[in-house]
Amino acid sequence: MRVRKLKSNNKSILFNRGNKKFIAELLSDRKNNVIITRRDLNNIEKVMDKELITFYQSKTTKHRTKKQPKDYSPKKYRKFTDASPRRKRVLKKLNSYLNELPIPHYLYSRSERGFLKNAKAHYGNVAFVLMDISSFFPNCTFDYVKNFFVRDSGLKMKPDLADKMAKLVTVPQSHNSHKRCVPQGFPTSPLICFFAYKFMFDKINNYAIKNNLTFSTYVDDITLSSKYDFDKEKVVNDVVSILNEYGHTSKTEKCKKINITEPTCFPPTITGIWVKRYKIRASKKIYDKMMKSYNYLISNKILDADSYLKSWKQFVKLKGILQTIKYIEPQTEHKRKYIVDFVQKNKNNYTYILSPNDNIFKSKKWQEKLYNAFQSKNLNDFANKIIEKRNKKRNIS
Repeated sequence: MRVRKLKSNNKSILFNRGNKKFIAELLSDRKNNVIITRRDLNNIEKVMDKELITFYQSKTTKHRTKKQPKDYSPKKYRKFTDASPRRKRVLKKLNSYLNELPIPHYLYSRSERGFLKNAKAHYGNVAFVLMDISSFFPNCTFDYVKNFFVRDSGLKMKPDLADKMAKLVTVPQSHNSHKRCVPQGFPTSPLICFFAYKFMFDKINNYAIKNNLTFSTYVDDITLSSKYDFDKEKVVNDVVSILNEYGHTSKTEKCKKINITEPTCFPPTITGIWVKRYKIRASKKIYDKMMKSYNYLISNKILDADSYLKSWKQFVKLKGILQTIKYIEPQTEHKRKYIVDFVQKNKNNYTYILSPNDNIFKSKKWQEKLYNAFQSKNLNDFANKIIEKRNKKRNIS
């Protein structure tokens, strides 16, 4: 079936649709042999929901477990839901269409280097309120998501199709529950949550404009600031009231109220970036992560397959952190030259064609093969052979 793109100035090819067969074709990824049918859309609860993978991560230790901890509570653990590979492909395709929708200036989580732009939006200001929406994803309900798909200012789909699309991007709140919510872990979740609750964010933005404040949001992080001091307590209470209208909240005791002109106040950290009026720097947390990875690499020798895989993971992490800090403060790169030189010197010890988190390296057999390729300095050939085999399998199927 050939898919035609809309020529209107609208929003997305998904707009004003009711034909499930057409939408199923749009969501199919034929290049990767992932075909979705109308029947699949009608059977999300019976088929796709049964393939969900759930795991829990401790907020303190970061330890992950598949079983729900006995002391589980949203305060102590984050619940992640991973889709099956097939559903994930479909969600990524859907996300590409959602990315075509216009977004307001105050949302930075979708744009490239958005974490940096989010901090720069408050450049030059002295008074800040930093809030986060408590358990944002799990509290984004099915009804709000479906409303986004069906309303005129959303995707204006026919109600039956909107229902199926909302089920595709949500999961049951708990085992055998008929109530659904947006999961933490789906590629569509950040944008779906924003569009489902856009009226809420617009209301906060209008409040900020009315009170001469700069407002920005990055997923569930909210920042309001000004060049002049303001009644921060009142602003927090007013914003919490707006969140409450839409079934959300923010813990007022965790909100940060900062005025950097006061001697006892430290500059705020906004999406990992330290903002001191006319100067921005990477946060201490980012620098601590950089040093942790660097110290691990210089202190632990590669002696076997297991130590090689751990080293590779730390090296990739270190390389990414260095790039992030370079985005934020390129003028200070000379201070990190010894780490940059270390990365440059050791870059040939690893391959960049594959990831150390690739499922294939969960196998001890493939870990050994990887280690042997490292010892024989044949890493790229080894990685290319794996890619070739995967491409052949896809073509056969």
